[in-house]
Amino acid sequence: MDVSKFLRGEHLTAADVDDGGTLVRIENVTTATFDSTEGGKVEKVVIVTDRGSVVLNKTNLAAIADAYGRDANDWLGQPVKLVREKVNFSGRMVDAIRVKCRKAVKETRPKPAPKVETRPAIDEIDIPF
Repeated sequence: MDVSKFLRGEHLTAADVDDGGTLVRIENVTTATFDSTEGGKVEKVVIVTDRGSVVLNKTNLAAIADAYGRDANDWLGQPVKLVREKVNFSGRMVDAIRVKCRKAVKETRPKPAPKVETRPAIDEIDIPF
């Protein structure tokens, strides 16, 4: 029996991300409160995806806000690629989740075709010379 599912925490970690990255869709955005490394509590934004939830650090939060806007309601349904990268954390290199987003494509309507005036054919008889 694979016991991996019993070792998982509440949120996705870098170990949960596929080698080539994992494409997910944002289903919900919420917040959660965690113990701070300096003591006390810190509130973080959490995206809920079809593969699990991801706690966003400032880097990932900024990447999503830059791509999809500062209103988290606009993030719903948007795709995000989760990738595993080595980052410096407290003086050592560790695996972390980084988010990659495409810029949101604003819905645009096609421009109407220019109007082309049609004139009746000129008959040779109508020419005044």
